[in-house]
Amino acid sequence: MRRALSVATLIAVVAACAPTPQPNLAPSDASTAAAASRVTEGTLVRIRIKNNDQKLAMLADGLDLFAIKGDKADAVVTAKQLTKLKADGYSVEVLTAPSRSRGGLPAGYRNFSQIVTLMRTWQTQYPDLVKILDVGDTWEKTTGKSPNNDILALSITSPKNPGNKPAMLFMGGVHARELAPVELTLRLAQKLIEGYGKDPAITQQLDTREVVIIPVVNVDGRMQVEGGQQMWRKNTHPFTGGTGVDLNRNFDSHWAYQGVPAPAGWSDSRWESFKQQVMDPESDAFSGPGAGSEPETQALSKLFAQKRFTLSVDLHGYGEMMIWPVGHSLVPTPHEGLFKKLWQKTAPRYRGGTSMQLLYPTSGTTKDYAYEKLKSPGFTIEVGTDADGFRPDFSRLDKIWAELGPGLGYLVSIGDNPNAVQ
Repeated sequence: MRRALSVATLIAVVAACAPTPQPNLAPSDASTAAAASRVTEGTLVRIRIKNNDQKLAMLADGLDLFAIKGDKADAVVTAKQLTKLKADGYSVEVLTAPSRSRGGLPAGYRNFSQIVTLMRTWQTQYPDLVKILDVGDTWEKTTGKSPNNDILALSITSPKNPGNKPAMLFMGGVHARELAPVELTLRLAQKLIEGYGKDPAITQQLDTREVVIIPVVNVDGRMQVEGGQQMWRKNTHPFTGGTGVDLNRNFDSHWAYQGVPAPAGWSDSRWESFKQQVMDPESDAFSGPGAGSEPETQALSKLFAQKRFTLSVDLHGYGEMMIWPVGHSLVPTPHEGLFKKLWQKTAPRYRGGTSMQLLYPTSGTTKDYAYEKLKSPGFTIEVGTDADGFRPDFSRLDKIWAELGPGLGYLVSIGDNPNAVQ
């Protein structure tokens, strides 16, 4: 029997704020080319922050901050943003300059074609255990530009106990530039596939549940990275003023902060400015023209509805954090205690909390969609240290996997009924 969290009340829906400004959505060849150029010019920087007011000011100005820890935060900025930061007196360290942001994957990483080949090899070698699911199409495939860009998943479960097994989801590659999550999902798949019939625990798990793994959600964006656009984050849907939608802000879960009041410490004007930024196609956190507007998001939403996942994990990079719902409020959910238990058993060395507690407000994410729409635990796990960045040396993956792999295995072990965790 499939189990999900029993949530009597999720989050009280507050009075809606002013209508969210809509972007200019008409694409043109010229604007698409210019937007692609701007992405190429992205510079990865580390900014020293003196106080919370400075952080809020940068967020309101449209900077997508990440790896926020103590008095520093990282960001990918345009030349204009970098000039403004320096003019405003911020201490800024350039980590990856534009001239170094061109080139494909580092040595050791598999490209998308090789990943698909590996998935098909597993399906051929283990036909009773592994099946490839065609989750849906990317934006480029729907337009005919890239007919082979399918979002593919591995369904790993044995033929024993046929029927409606509890299912859980692990995914990577939502943000294209984050390389380690893709490889870690493949390592998890390999551990489960090769362990079946040899490891009694894994055998029991795959006899009684289904594990779905999507190594690369954002295939179009991944192809941009493989082609040399190292800082590409979004999909490749073009708009006037910019290219791409942040798929992890596009889900129908308080999309674009609809109905979310200004958080504590935010002025109404600063909050409105922050919300406007996610409606700017040039922003790395552009939420799209509407909730669930993108083919990739629609495909995942359909998969969520079909499988009714009891647990979902979205791997990202970087900063060593385990983040749980909800991202747009400091008010704890009824399952805050459960989330903390799962964090302590999965990644106790990582920082744990909500997006608001660890970073800044988020909405329209995979984890919030899982929790608010399906009443099941959803997590974002940020893997890798600040030094690893988006593109850790491939040799670093052994250590990252050694630290996190057992925790991912633990989530598989309790994924049939996460609510029973003690």
